[in-house]
Formats: sequence, C-alpha cells, structure tokens
Amino acid sequence: MRYKFIVPAVFTLFTLTSCSKAAFEHNKGAVYLRLKDIDAAKNSFSRALINEPRLGVSRYSLAFSLLSAEQHKEAIQELDALITEQTSQKNLFKVYFAKAVVYSLIGELEKALDFYQKCLYIQSDSVEVKTNIELLFGGGDGEGEGKSNRSKLSKKKDKESKAGEGDKEKKEQDEKSKDATEKEKKDSEKKKNLSPQDIERILKELKQQEKKIRSQSYQQNTKGDEDKKSKKEGGKPW
Repeated sequence: MRYKFIVPAVFTLFTLTSCSKAAFEHNKGAVYLRLKDIDAAKNSFSRALINEPRLGVSRYSLAFSLLSAEQHKEAIQELDALITEQTSQKNLFKVYFAKAVVYSLIGELEKALDFYQKCLYIQSDSVEVKTNIELLFGGGDGEGEGKSNRSKLSKKKDKESKAGEGDKEKKEQDEKSKDATEKEKKDSEKKKNLSPQDIERILKELKQQEKKIRSQSYQQNTKGDEDKKSKKEGGKPW
C-alpha cells in the first residue's frame, strides 16, 4: 500500500550535544540516515542504545530506520519499548502516532485506528491524526485505496459477526447436550438410590412375571401332549 502519511516529530532527526559515547553514536546514525544508508544508521542507533538503553531519541530514530527498511515488526517492538518508558503525554502521542502509521502500512487497519484514537485522547485537535485517518479511509490521493480499506474493514467485521453467531449456536448446542447428559446422570443416580420398598416391589413384579411365564409354558406343553395322543388314537383302523 502507498500512502502519503503525515509523519510527526517522532521521526524528526535530532542531534545530541552531549560528549558521551551514546551521543556520538546517535549523531553518526543521524548522518547515515540522512545519507539513506539505513543499515549503517541502524547499527549506530543500536550502539547508542547499548551505551544508554533509555536514550529515547535514539530508540525513536532506530524505529524510523527499521520502518525505512520495511522491518515493520522490529519497528513496532522498539515503539512498544518506548511506551513502557514514557511518562510524558507529548511523547506518548508521538509513539502512538508512529505505531498507527506502521500498522497502516502493513494493512492492520483496526490496530491503526486504535492507536489514532489513543492519539486523539491526548490531543483531540491533532491535524496529523485526522489527516492520516482521512488518507487511510478515503479522500485525497488515497481515495481509491481508502474505499478499499473501508470495504476490507467492513468485510472483516461481518466475518467476525458471523463467526460470533456460529459460536453462539455451538454454545447453545453444547448447553443442550450438557443438559441431556445431566438428566441421564440424574436418572441413573435415581435408579441407584432406590429405597428398600422399591427394591421389594420390583422383585415382587419380577416373580409374578416369572410365575406367569412358567404357567403359560406349562399350558403349552400340556396341550401339545394332548394333541399327540389324539392323533395317535385317530390313526387306528375301525
């Protein structure tokens, strides 16, 4: 995706006046970055951070170097580290804005919007934020891509909504299955917990059924014997 994003002071290159080794490496990195020697710039900013890990301006510049090299994941990691170190709302605004730009470039639109929204909580009248949102979702030179992004975001939300409905149906089915299982379990427990009177009644019914079956069997056997005898007598000559 190609957008003409406004980039705030978070990516402005600063030179340090300190005589420390970290400042020296940082200033070298700034020169390399102006010369568009991205690898050399990254190495210098990294060495500056080794000497002074909390040197925020070097980490800002390293994040920009990584972004220039299209190492978006690494740029986000550096910006995440900055978030944990910042107490200034002004600096947080810059980091949130930078993260929004990175997420926009890699097509993670919801995350981009989330960080633009965080920027507006800090500075509600930010022209940069409002301009970049407009560029991302319509208007200006990015109108065609903006419409495409709106469509993608809408389709994603529809898909998530349908997925949520499917999860709801599955949950209802699982609950019904669970209720049926619980009912069977209760019925089983009920059978296991028969009282002595219930057991006596069941045994009595079984005995009566057995007696009835034996009686029917005896009657059938007796009738069979009589039929055989009758046939035998009927077979003699007159």
